[in-house]
Amino acid sequence: SEVGVPDPVRVAGTATEHISLAYYENAIPVLREILVANGSDVDLVDLQVRIESRPVVIQPLILRIDRVPAGSTHHIETPDLRLDAALLAGFTEASRLELTIVLADAGGERARDRAEIRLLPPSHWGGGRSAPELLAAFVRPNDPAVDVVLRDAATKLGEAGRETGLDGYRARRKARTWELAEAIWAAIADRRIAYVLPPASFEQAGQKVRGPSEVLERKVGTCLDLSLLYAACLEQAGLNPVLVLTAGHAFVGLWLQDDDFASATVDDMQLLRKRRDLQDLLLVETTLLTANPPAAFKVATTRGSGQVEDDVPAPLEVAIDVRRCRRRGIRPMDLGEGRPADLAPAPTAPLNQPLSAPPVFDEEARPPDIGGVEDAGGPGIAEH
Repeated sequence: SEVGVPDPVRVAGTATEHISLAYYENAIPVLREILVANGSDVDLVDLQVRIESRPVVIQPLILRIDRVPAGSTHHIETPDLRLDAALLAGFTEASRLELTIVLADAGGERARDRAEIRLLPPSHWGGGRSAPELLAAFVRPNDPAVDVVLRDAATKLGEAGRETGLDGYRARRKARTWELAEAIWAAIADRRIAYVLPPASFEQAGQKVRGPSEVLERKVGTCLDLSLLYAACLEQAGLNPVLVLTAGHAFVGLWLQDDDFASATVDDMQLLRKRRDLQDLLLVETTLLTANPPAAFKVATTRGSGQVEDDVPAPLEVAIDVRRCRRRGIRPMDLGEGRPADLAPAPTAPLNQPLSAPPVFDEEARPPDIGGVEDAGGPGIAEH
């Protein structure tokens, strides 16, 4: 077309911001839509839409369209793009992928669209801007380190004169859920993990994630690493964790009864407060595992609870309900890590954090019908 004159024929794709092995394993679409716009005064016939990428992580795909009438737009919803799992598994650093969509007819190419997509290594979560629910794939209850923690938690329960079975919600008592959560907390606290700062704006842009074995072996973790470790242990114990991301920070929610949210992701801080106030949801500040000495579980829950008040500065980015994500088919990633023999706590600095008596819960609390209240947002922790 002439300079300054828009081409009457156009093709455009709506692509995700990033691609990773988690996309492949959980069948997240790379292209949500392709639009073919025919602004000319003649019909377009026998069209071909060709999709390819560089590097060739996406297998080339050709789609055919019989006709796009003059002055109309044709939509292709979520084309079935196939990702190369072997290539995705081999990337060790983030890079760029160029996705190209070419529209052609018998006379040759009519239009072209390009998109730049972040290509992420398997251990990198892409952030909350695109498919935030994929963070649930990094909650990895089958990592060998999780069983080591749970074995220690069972020992602590026994030493406190309580049932040692890590049996989730079988007892149907909130106090029992608290006991399990505290025992797991105490078992992780004994590891003397050190805190490291997360990358800036990780809750939006993402970060490389340390798996449970890496956190326990190297004894370091960001707020997100610690939250994923604690959530993995809770899930393996039969409990339902929630990952809560505020501006610059991550911590953990836990359902005190066998429940979940209606959707995989929640962006309403008021909903978190409501379920907290009804004693349905416990909120746990996981960075307190790295205090010296580590904080008691009650202190961590008090700090976590304070982060969903309506007068704190850091807003909620997203809360991710792990159980609801599993129901949607988002499975834990298997990154082939974990050496349980290396994970025994250091004998030079044992803590053996004791368990406390659980608080008294209203076991019959149920959410009332609440509406019409504007949410003012919630906080993170100032030092993060």
